[in-house]
Amino acid sequence: MSSQQDVHNVSLALVSAGTIAVGTTDIYWFRSPTAANGGGITIINAYVTDPTAHAAGSAPYFRLLRYSGGGTPAVAGTIAAAGTLTAAGTPTAFTISSAFVDANSWVVVEKAGTIATSVGLDAVIACQYVMGY
Repeated sequence: MSSQQDVHNVSLALVSAGTIAVGTTDIYWFRSPTAANGGGITIINAYVTDPTAHAAGSAPYFRLLRYSGGGTPAVAGTIAAAGTLTAAGTPTAFTISSAFVDANSWVVVEKAGTIATSVGLDAVIACQYVMGY
């Protein structure tokens, strides 16, 4: 069991001027430690926020994915999904469905655009995790 005092904070700024394109982009965020260096991690919460309001039908959508840590990383599952960014400056919590990330695996942010929009992106994703289960 992980110590309640062993909480790690990570954040990622996603900034893009101009148009948010239709489709998805995967961004490798961080990698969990190898087994020799502490092993897997458990995501305890994650949020995304943007100071700019986005229209409900064209707001970007985010997911946290688990990627394998092998030579050619591949999707190994979904960690969490978040709603769309519609309200300016209001943090949107990710809904965590599978919190544990195996040792030596990647946490990847998937950014999805459903409708092209000329509103840029100035989002921040913040996450807290603990070592182990």
